[in-house]
Amino acid sequence: MTRAEQPTVVTPTSGALAADSRERAVRALLRFPPLKRLWSAQCVGGIGDALSMLVLVLLALQAALYVPLGGEPVFGGGYRGAALAVTAVFAARMLAMLLFGAVLLGPLSALTSPVARRAGGPPSAGPLDRRWTMIGADIVRLALLVIAPLWINWTPDDALAWLLVTVFVAGVAERFWTVARESAAPGLLPAPPPEGAAVRPLPDNMDALRRLSLRTGFVSLPIAAATLVVVTLISKLLGTGIDWFHVHQAALGSYVAAGLFAASVSILYFIEFPGVPTPRPRSPLEGLRRPKAAGATTGQPGADEKPENGTTPAAVDKGRTGALPLLVASCAAVAGAIAAAVSLAVLHGYDLAGGPATFALLVLALTGGTAVGIRGAHRVLPALSRRRLLALAVAATGLGLLAMGLVPDTTTVLVLALLSGICAGIAANTGHVLLEQESEEPRSARTTEHLHAVVRLTVALAAILAPLLAALIGPHHLGGGTFNFAYGGAAYTLMLAGALLLPVAALVLGKVDDRQGVPLRRDLREALRGGDPAQAPAATGFFLALEGGDGAGKSTQVEALAEWIRSKGHEVVVTREPGATAIGKRLRSIILDVSTSGLSDRAEALMFAADRAEHVDSVIRPALERGAIVITDRYIDSSVAYQGAGRNLAPTEIARISRWATDGLVPHLTVLLDISPETARERFTEAPDRLESEPAEFHQRVRAGFLTLAAADPARYLVVDAGQEPADVTTVVRHRLDQVLPLSEAEIQAQAEARKAAEEEARRKAEEEAARKAEEERLERERQEQLAKLRAEEEERKRREAEEARAREEARQAEEARKRAEEARQAAEAERQRREAEERAREAEQERLRKQHEEEARLRKEAEERRLEKQRKAEAALVRAEEARVAAAAAAAAAEAKAAAEEAESAEAPTAETYVADLRKRLGPETPDDSAASSSGSDGEQTHESLPRSGTPDRAADETAVLPPVRDAHDAWGGRGAGSDAEETAVLPPVRDGGARGEVGRGDAPADRVPPWMFRKETPPGANAGHGAASGRSSAPAESRVERTRELPQIDPATGRPVESSQRSRPRPEWAEETPLDDLPTLADELLGPRGDEEADDGAGDDGRRGGRGRRG
Repeated sequence: MTRAEQPTVVTPTSGALAADSRERAVRALLRFPPLKRLWSAQCVGGIGDALSMLVLVLLALQAALYVPLGGEPVFGGGYRGAALAVTAVFAARMLAMLLFGAVLLGPLSALTSPVARRAGGPPSAGPLDRRWTMIGADIVRLALLVIAPLWINWTPDDALAWLLVTVFVAGVAERFWTVARESAAPGLLPAPPPEGAAVRPLPDNMDALRRLSLRTGFVSLPIAAATLVVVTLISKLLGTGIDWFHVHQAALGSYVAAGLFAASVSILYFIEFPGVPTPRPRSPLEGLRRPKAAGATTGQPGADEKPENGTTPAAVDKGRTGALPLLVASCAAVAGAIAAAVSLAVLHGYDLAGGPATFALLVLALTGGTAVGIRGAHRVLPALSRRRLLALAVAATGLGLLAMGLVPDTTTVLVLALLSGICAGIAANTGHVLLEQESEEPRSARTTEHLHAVVRLTVALAAILAPLLAALIGPHHLGGGTFNFAYGGAAYTLMLAGALLLPVAALVLGKVDDRQGVPLRRDLREALRGGDPAQAPAATGFFLALEGGDGAGKSTQVEALAEWIRSKGHEVVVTREPGATAIGKRLRSIILDVSTSGLSDRAEALMFAADRAEHVDSVIRPALERGAIVITDRYIDSSVAYQGAGRNLAPTEIARISRWATDGLVPHLTVLLDISPETARERFTEAPDRLESEPAEFHQRVRAGFLTLAAADPARYLVVDAGQEPADVTTVVRHRLDQVLPLSEAEIQAQAEARKAAEEEARRKAEEEAARKAEEERLERERQEQLAKLRAEEEERKRREAEEARAREEARQAEEARKRAEEARQAAEAERQRREAEERAREAEQERLRKQHEEEARLRKEAEERRLEKQRKAEAALVRAEEARVAAAAAAAAAEAKAAAEEAESAEAPTAETYVADLRKRLGPETPDDSAASSSGSDGEQTHESLPRSGTPDRAADETAVLPPVRDAHDAWGGRGAGSDAEETAVLPPVRDGGARGEVGRGDAPADRVPPWMFRKETPPGANAGHGAASGRSSAPAESRVERTRELPQIDPATGRPVESSQRSRPRPEWAEETPLDDLPTLADELLGPRGDEEADDGAGDDGRRGGRGRRG
């Protein structure tokens, strides 16, 4: 949500934050919700950051004291190692702050700045969004604190190193968060009123914002310490049941800090930062150099300087009384002592046999006491000189720290720490007030910035050097016998820090004391009495008092201010003391007459009090009740300064008498015109009165008295350097009065008119803006219309170009189509010609094949004729062979008969073997139960014959042998069925399973399902011969690797013996060409039918192609 979308907050100060004090200005800022949410996130995140720092110190001390089994102690172990570990933690944090808060602040600011204007260029936003940068920094710190307690368990040897890395990264994240916040917060400030500074000047919201941020950061530490006390007690309670919390007592505090960062993230998520230009973030060390004096910057001599040779030396600003450097040093010394005590608290707590709770209580007492002291410093001994109070507070702080180191009791140490913190807070507040009093209002902010930078640097160095010094000193034992003291290095360092503050206090008291000659004891006694009557400003009107020494220019300023206030429409009553009434004039003539002698100091004080009582009752109160502005030249403060400080009377008694005389009426604002007595004396133009004739020491004490009163109540006093030009003094006073004066009727009317005029101006500007926007819209419409017209023309041009391109494309496509059609026609013509050529080639090939087939038929016919002729001759040969066998058998029988008769004669004569017997031996014996003819074959032919069995009647010699018929597959396998013609082609039997064929014992393997006659038995010739001999059956002769048909035996007609064929056909080699004669049928094909080539290639034998007798069953 942007600022314009945020609801308007109606509060008493919504119109303007012209608060009558800086306190009210700071509180008024928190009434704006966006800024309050950011402040809440800063407060929660600051507490989490401080708590995380305390927890990390405890974890580092635990890591330094814990020595893992077989490991080495950190920094040598012992007290010195623990102190060095604490030093390393603070050093790591300060290093991160130095690098990313001062050295790298420029680049870091450029990353997060909302708008960075380049020279001659437009504004540009930084690369990092401020809100997400802050959220990311909180998330990083959350993750680090969740993991931090676990390093001791995860990496016992390197736990301290990881904790130091955690401290450094957390410090870097904190600087990122701070830089982003300082860049974003000014954008959330309330917008100025419509009338602006027409009637009253605008309040300085940036100064109030800086004060709020500073106070929030300082208060975070004691709140974090109080949180750690509570968390440690809860952790101890959990440790009674959970051992892990007993060992890691700081772990719960780490998780609480992580929860605080999570809460900060939840707050930041709903904040929207406006992207407006904001001032650059400031470095923590900005203003470290001492501010220059007025003459060094303006070219004019300062109040206490004299020009030399027409030039002014560029000297540093030492303040009105020259006490500014000493005041800065004293404030820094007190802050450094408290920082050293806080950094030593963890070591001193363990020296006192305490734990994390004692450490947290010590930090709470030191920092919380400081906050209480700062807050209530103005109520502490208000009648005592502020400079003496500063010295006393510094001395009390030193004594408290010294006693903290000496006392070994924990409770006493906590009480002393609280008192030391309160005294330090009083010293800080008093020193800050005195610094503002020493410097002029235009240079007050620069002086305060210098003080803060010096204090930050001193705190950082003290936090690092104190534990380091404690490590170097180490524990020591002092005394013996009755007095026996054993102290650690932290106790010695605390005593040293406290002892160093005592000379600082003495130096402050000796150098800046404004009550010299007055015993300090008496001032303390009178300040402790107190008992002042109640005092309060008037409820109506405005009471302004101008105070200062003689020659300060009070009358001049009264006249100038009265004229200026009347111009605003107020009723102004100008008065003075003494002499504003008739009685007062008579008293004034008595008091100031140089001839008046013998007037005691007390009588003088009472006469002033009597005049003041009459003055208030008759002039001041009636005017205030009417609502007038009363300007008085001198009031109560003059009596306290002149009679109290100047006459060395008790200031408290003078103040008590005066307040009783005025019934507690005090001015709303007291303007103190401060000037040195020497400069004031140079302004005298008339003879001095009785008081002006007093010596310079008297006027110096009066000046110190005035400054003491102003320091006691800085909110009601305005100290102005009266050594300036009267116009400059008037400007300073008018600036303050613009903030605190009530509005007159004329101012209210002027403010209303200004607001009305501003509203009219805003309305006029809005109308002008509306008219301008309307004109811009009209111009934009015309421009859009022109653009639309141009776009239409461009579209028309593109359309025409597209149409022309389309026409060209269509023409191109038509031309391409024509070319494709022509190419298709040519391709079709070529295809037609190719097909005609192919048809002619096919017809020629068919004609060639027809002729080839005719030739092959002729050749087959001739071959068939030759085969028939061969078959006839073979049959004739068989017949002759059978006849020869019969004849041989008959001759053998006759020979046997003859041999039997001649046995006695020729028993040993060999029997002649016939050619037929020899032929039978060669062809193989016949089995008794197999009447099939033996098979013989050659490469191309195979012939079956049916030879007559023994004992069968002989046939005629010229009878043609009848070949066995070729039966079908079933008959060939089972031996059943009718025969067929001799010329019928043999039909192979079908492949059937074992059951169908009547076979037993065949398995399911593929080889077992194939009929046995499909493949021949690959048996050596000798094995077949032996088997045939054993079974009594004739077996076929052995065959070679290449299966061939056995030829029928050739019978020589002359001898009647079989003729061996010397030449055997060989398979055609692979390189031989195929001829038409290869397809001619062989003799076996003619006899047994044709045989497929694949059967021959598969190696099927003769037994697999024919049925008939002699086949294996």
